[in-house]
Amino acid sequence: MAEALGGDGAAGRARDVVSAVAREHGLTGSWTRVPAGEQSIAFALDSGTARHFVKVEDRTSAERVDAAAALTDVAARNGVRVARPRAARHGGHAIPVEGLVVSVAEWLPGRTLSAPVSPSQAAQLGTALGRLHQAFAALAPPPVAVTAVEEDWLRWDDGAVVTGWERAEALVRERGDDPDRFDRVALAALAERRGWLPTLDRLLTTCPPLTRQWVHGDFAAPNLLFDGDRLVAVVDFANAAPHLIAYELGRIAFGPEVALSPNGQALSATVLDAYATANPAATEADVVQAEACAFVQLARSTYPVSARYAGTGRFRADLDDFWVRRQETARLLHTHLGPATPARRRT
Repeated sequence: MAEALGGDGAAGRARDVVSAVAREHGLTGSWTRVPAGEQSIAFALDSGTARHFVKVEDRTSAERVDAAAALTDVAARNGVRVARPRAARHGGHAIPVEGLVVSVAEWLPGRTLSAPVSPSQAAQLGTALGRLHQAFAALAPPPVAVTAVEEDWLRWDDGAVVTGWERAEALVRERGDDPDRFDRVALAALAERRGWLPTLDRLLTTCPPLTRQWVHGDFAAPNLLFDGDRLVAVVDFANAAPHLIAYELGRIAFGPEVALSPNGQALSATVLDAYATANPAATEADVVQAEACAFVQLARSTYPVSARYAGTGRFRADLDDFWVRRQETARLLHTHLGPATPARRRT
């Protein structure tokens, strides 16, 4: 554990984490690191009678962890499968330990979502997200229709977008050493995106009002646990906040795992249909514009290249692969959404 925590005093912090979990949860046993995210360090804790998931974070607060636990409970009460957070003896879920925040949840078998996605998995994704949005619609502030006037994400600023790409290019040129030719891959992708500016302009300037409400905030492959073909849990509600439901729907319905699977377009439609059935309050625009939102997000974002070259990413090979798949997905969506392609209709 000390090696995973790293830095000066890591051995002492590791002992403190183990001691805190024993004190607050009565759990002791064997600790094994598991790959479970770029922003945290995770462990499997085998107590002899059960296995538990322990997350150690240094970029969050106890209040945020407790808020995420409360939202996890809201989702669970409304039919969304989750990994139940375990309450500590002091009453909350977060345990502050020397600048770290530790939390414990139930361990569930399975693997995170990966391609190829099956039709059954696609339907379960749509249903889970629909139920989650339906449940979160009861939270304050309530759902509201927004345009670029009220929602920054919908505003089109080509200068800001190009500046973001240029900063990423500068970072690659400054820090890249190209041992595996990835520098060239990253720069080529950023250059390709300049040809997408007219499509980005059109999609954002013609976008109808969309619903903004509380959403999961990171309903993506690393937080979707499957045991074979069965969705067993939606995890990590730490990024939940009010945002566009079309954005979150598009991110999963047209994300790399779904879009790049065989028959990806049919799978995306399955996600949308299941979502609309589970969340009938969603407007037609929310569903129809999901693909456009997915493309806009993929095209404007410089993640994970920005993290890779800034040295903030923990799993470099995974980041490289993720960048390539995101670019391939954005390219595919651009062919669907180009100027000559009529907007898709909800069926």
